[in-house]
Amino acid sequence: SAAGWLGTARGGGVVGASVKRFVTFAEAFGFGVLALTVAGALAVGWRFKEFNYDEMLRAHSVWLTSRGLHPYRDFFECHPPYFPLLTWAVRWADEPRVYLSVLRAVGLAGNLLFLAGLLTLGLATARVRRWAVLGLAAVAVAPGVLDSLIEFRMDGWGYALAVWGLVLFRRRADGAYRAFEFGLVSAVATLVLCPKLTL
Repeated sequence: SAAGWLGTARGGGVVGASVKRFVTFAEAFGFGVLALTVAGALAVGWRFKEFNYDEMLRAHSVWLTSRGLHPYRDFFECHPPYFPLLTWAVRWADEPRVYLSVLRAVGLAGNLLFLAGLLTLGLATARVRRWAVLGLAAVAVAPGVLDSLIEFRMDGWGYALAVWGLVLFRRRADGAYRAFEFGLVSAVATLVLCPKLTL
């Protein structure tokens, strides 16, 4: 009978296996579209977002540092002391817009590492992992967040260090070294890259 046939399908028959394969394919296709959407949004933002005042200020501070000046002493600055870490970009880029784009790429790399850390934590703790992926993607393509992801700023590297430190902390066995490692990574992230983490 039809009822018996459907019951067999639910119990693992041919139709049940086909439905399971379809659901698996649909999920894979959906996540592929989602990944392309995020990548496309980042690409569009990268192409059309103009450099703002804060990016110019940070880039100029890196340039001044590459000329041997010291922030806080030789010129005004209110950001963490990460400028010496980026002076290579001044020597590497031969044109102002290329220089700014290189710095923006550095910031974006840190932000993507931060998102990857959040995804790793989400996959490790979420009951339904697909919701962790969907939630993170929804946040990443929000206009305000997308704007910050593309902007040249080093906060993302601080967040990335803190989140990946937490990932390692969760995976380490209990012990003093575990706490010491997380404390050290968090301190570097806070003092050098992102004082906002203290909040």
